[in-house]
Amino acid sequence: MTPGIRPLVAGHWKMNGTSASLNELRSIGNGFMSGLDAETEAVVCVPATLLQRAAEILLEDMEARGPVRLSDVEGAQREILAIVK
Repeated sequence: MTPGIRPLVAGHWKMNGTSASLNELRSIGNGFMSGLDAETEAVVCVPATLLQRAAEILLEDMEARGPVRLSDVEGAQREILAIVK
């Protein structure tokens, strides 16, 4: 693997997804946020019909986790800048 580049796992729903299936999105997010694999990026492409509800669910989960340390945000910003330069 190329140094400095993290693996990316991406998946998408077909347009026949339902609001009930958004619980799967929560499970995926919880798995990655709990450190299941801190070296892997995850992207889930949600159908346009579910974007608003998916955003609400993820926002609820993020708020429940509490504040994020500024040093963590700054570290992530440095990583992103190093990759795009």
